[in-house]
Amino acid sequence: MNQNQSTSGGRLGRILRWGIKGLIPVIVLIAAIAGARWMLSTTPETQRRPQERLATLVDVETFSVSTQPVVLDTAMGEVQPARTLELKPQVSGRVEWLSPELQPGAVFRENADLLRIEPVDYELAVSEQQAAIAVAEAELHVAQASVVTAENDLAIEMGNQRVAQRESELLGEPIDDTSRDLILRVPQLKAAEAAVQSAKAALESAQASYRAAQSGLAQAELDLERTTIQSPYNTVVAEKMIDIGDVVSSTTAVLTLYGTDEFWIELSIPSSQTQWVEPGVSRVKLTSPAAWGEGQSRDGLVIRILPHVDSGGRMARVLVSVKDPLAMVPEHAGDPILLVNDYMSANIIGRTVEDVIALPRSLVREGDTVWVMNEQNALDIRPIKAVYRGRSHVLISDGLQSGERVVTTDIAAPVQGMPLRESDTEGGAS
Repeated sequence: MNQNQSTSGGRLGRILRWGIKGLIPVIVLIAAIAGARWMLSTTPETQRRPQERLATLVDVETFSVSTQPVVLDTAMGEVQPARTLELKPQVSGRVEWLSPELQPGAVFRENADLLRIEPVDYELAVSEQQAAIAVAEAELHVAQASVVTAENDLAIEMGNQRVAQRESELLGEPIDDTSRDLILRVPQLKAAEAAVQSAKAALESAQASYRAAQSGLAQAELDLERTTIQSPYNTVVAEKMIDIGDVVSSTTAVLTLYGTDEFWIELSIPSSQTQWVEPGVSRVKLTSPAAWGEGQSRDGLVIRILPHVDSGGRMARVLVSVKDPLAMVPEHAGDPILLVNDYMSANIIGRTVEDVIALPRSLVREGDTVWVMNEQNALDIRPIKAVYRGRSHVLISDGLQSGERVVTTDIAAPVQGMPLRESDTEGGAS
């Protein structure tokens, strides 16, 4: 009996111990949950603050209203000579002399000797005409003497007629008409008058012959002078087609010459830009970085707007004059030279526009706007009106005032009204 009671008591103890061990975690969990609820209910609430907008750091620049020229800076053109001459001799003959400098590229001043045609035939022609002049002059003197003699004879006969007239009147006898003509020497008077007319006609013929001989001599001397061919103006030799010994005529081209006083350049510009170009006034700055290097330029002047446009690109043509293109005069010493058929870049300084702001093209943003930092230091995305758009600058007539701060910094995501701060203000850099 005691043994059974002892066994039953051991079992009960073990059950109680296992029950207690199972309840402990549950109690701990319940206590933890209760404690957490109590802590949540007693913790003070934190108020949410609105997020502050940080000011974007930017660079700004101010611009002023002024009068500005319209600069057309996209023009290109080809150099061409203002004067091109295919030189042909005015007389025929064999070429006996050429200037030692007569080669392509050689420059000659006006009236410089270029070549000479053998002059012997023309010297003989001058001698022949001089002899003809002498003969004609002698004939002229004879004719002049004949006129004087005939006029003197006429004067004597007229005196004889007056004497016969008085004698007939003194006689007072009736005379028939036939006898009267004979008595009054009418036939002799008519013969003397005819002799005068004949002598004058002979004189006119002699004078004509003399003038013809003079003309012949002048032509012969001119032909002789033309055997020496000279540069008609300041020129550069483009092509030489003859040499010593060649026989030439008035149909033979011997040289191609370009005038060196002036070259022309035909510039192509959009037809809409011709409104800014003023012939005779608009200056042109020509550059050729590949040929001349950076910083080198030549000046020109617009002389014409040509009356046609390019059929392909619908581009207008502007004719520009460049004086002394080979830089031969002292005032252009050291300047780059222009070459025929070379391509030039050009800036045309066109008409001026009043009350505009010249703004770098990079500061005109998408949608024809500029970014302005207003008085509240906020971004103002401002629409503008452009009078002219060049490659580097835009002329603005509306939308921007003198002295306003234009944002020059690129902003990744610009928003109207976003706060800004200048990079050079105190504390601006962080």
